[in-house]
Amino acid sequence: MTATALATTRAAVSLAILLRDKETRRLLAREPVTDADLAEARCEAWRETHLRKGRFDVALEEAVLRQRPVFKQEGDSRCAGFVFQTPANGTPAAQCGFTIHALNHVATRASNRLVAAQTIQPGHACVYEIMVDDTTRPAVIDADPFSMKVSTPPLQVLGVPLAELIAASQAEGEGVNGIHPVFFTVEALAEAERISRRGEREQPPVETGGALVGMLLGCPATGEFGVVVTGIIEAVAAEQKLTSLLFTQESWSRILPIIRARRAAQPTLRLLGNAHGHNFLPNGGKVCERCATAAKCDLSGVFHSDDDRQWMQSCFPRQPWALSLIFGFTARGDRVRGLFGLHDGRWLERGFYVLPEFDPGRRAVRPDTGPSSGSTT
Repeated sequence: MTATALATTRAAVSLAILLRDKETRRLLAREPVTDADLAEARCEAWRETHLRKGRFDVALEEAVLRQRPVFKQEGDSRCAGFVFQTPANGTPAAQCGFTIHALNHVATRASNRLVAAQTIQPGHACVYEIMVDDTTRPAVIDADPFSMKVSTPPLQVLGVPLAELIAASQAEGEGVNGIHPVFFTVEALAEAERISRRGEREQPPVETGGALVGMLLGCPATGEFGVVVTGIIEAVAAEQKLTSLLFTQESWSRILPIIRARRAAQPTLRLLGNAHGHNFLPNGGKVCERCATAAKCDLSGVFHSDDDRQWMQSCFPRQPWALSLIFGFTARGDRVRGLFGLHDGRWLERGFYVLPEFDPGRRAVRPDTGPSSGSTT
């Protein structure tokens, strides 16, 4: 990858978040949107513009993704969102769009800073908008002084007709649509729930869970990308609290050797995310009058918190297929579960499929479709 390629992966146009008072629309803060703020969105764009089109040979480091704002109207510097787009290069350009909500974490950072400085009070009602920020436009990187070579191992996926898996499985869950399919075997899902809900028996309850394992899939017929979860490795010796679960060094020291040993038989096996239990009743178990007759309690403890997002960013960076499976309760004690993945630069609940079984031994490893590294002088 050349220095020029490195430059093109940066934001071509800088953005900023303008945080305003909800009632008066008074400007409270102007927060620059950094490259780090766009990291998850860029990874998601790689998944959508390359992996889901069968381009498993193009690593994230090699993908040229140019960012551009989507203006609310012509001549306006306010943005409805932004897109990451691949260059045409003689083929139709692919793009992945994001709404203003993809930068909610930037607005939250600005709001938290104002609260810390006691400029506003906790809970102060704010709104935000995205603007083009000419004051922080990144400098152009000169490619002449040096060269650079990056070698990336090819992404290993199993060649599997995804339509056959979908036909043999049962759809579950709700949330965003139009994203790549995710499969759980019946056994893996049951084991994940058993491990995640183990903490409800403690007094007081604590979070328990483990690391999801499985494989990445590529459909030979369509080029579509998918994920199958075949098991879970429990996080032993983890720091368990009512609302948090921290994998310790001892936890990882057990998980990683197990993965390495299993790869000897199945080279495509990898860690895919985590499952854990929110083993408490939301709102302290207090229910509304409708709960006595309603088919569903809307007050659920299944949600992806800021701590969950930070944990996934730390443990599964640059992996837009990573999954977070959460088990919990409604306020009236109903058992519920939800799967979360990256969509619109956020961790949103999504549907998945449940398979009776999955035998990777009968699936051929998809061959590489291109080079895994590039170099210039």
